Amino acid sequence: MTSLSYTGIGLGASDVAFMMATSVSPSVLQHHEDDLLRFYYRRLREWLGVNKNRSVMDGSFTWGRFMGQYKMAQLVYVHIDEGARLHTCSTRGS
Repeated sequence: MTSLSYTGIGLGASDVAFMMATSVSPSVLQHHEDDLLRFYYRRLREWLGVNKNRSVMDGSFTWGRFMGQYKMAQLVYVHIDEGARLHTCSTRGS
């Protein structure tokens, strides 16, 4: 299932961070998160290169930049998720 409750312009790695947080089991993340992210990053660069995206062609979208965006997007997701939980608890009176 995909939730569109949070959309907008932002970090390029937001979608993959959300998908990893909601669709990949913690045990798989613990053992394979880096492999999965590297696979995603390679395919993304290939796709963007084929479509002549300048940020890839000039080398500015590096692995380090991608990982920085991924880590920031994880924090944003946790913030949104926890805020929603707190709101749900407060409206239920828990």
